[in-house]
Amino acid sequence: MKEFLLKKIKDVRSDIVQYSSIILSSTIAILYYISYIRDSNISCMVRFCLFLIYPFFVLLFGRKGIFVQMIIYASILQAFIPYNNFTAFFITLISARMYKKWELPAIVLYIIVANMTLAIQGDSAVHISIHIFCCIFFYMIYFLIDRKISQRHLRLNKDEKKILQTLSDGFTQDCIDGYSKSTVARILKGCKEKNNCKSTSELIELFMSQK
Repeated sequence: MKEFLLKKIKDVRSDIVQYSSIILSSTIAILYYISYIRDSNISCMVRFCLFLIYPFFVLLFGRKGIFVQMIIYASILQAFIPYNNFTAFFITLISARMYKKWELPAIVLYIIVANMTLAIQGDSAVHISIHIFCCIFFYMIYFLIDRKISQRHLRLNKDEKKILQTLSDGFTQDCIDGYSKSTVARILKGCKEKNNCKSTSELIELFMSQK
């Protein structure tokens, strides 16, 4: 267990996105707790708890933990804190973009929770309809932006470029000088997540097309 945790901590510290997001979420959690002590606002306590558990999700699941925690955050935000529906929807869309295969389930979950919450709150059918059509409108905008962003070039650091260049030349993962096979696998995994690629072959194909 100790070795597992040490490895996870090492992985997090080597990823600037995970590392910086943990620092930021911890800072936000502290600020929400201070706000709760001053104002006794229950929404501050809910947000404090949500940001407090964020580092544990990242530590256990890596970048996937960011996606999972943000989906949970969005669901709880709209269910327990009134008038945060569209904030929750935008969080859902941004989070879903990290893992496209989970985009549809994440949006369906949002729709179910949002409409159940509105119905429980006693909102009229007109209000619920407005919410649904606004979500469709915002999703159309998101879809257009996503298509534009998807045309971007790969974001690669020095190690990733060297490894992809070697692999694109026809060598295998255990034939890369200066890197163990496990290190290569770890770097490729992070590179695929960062560039939203489903497989190493897709990553190499994109790399070769942009040379």
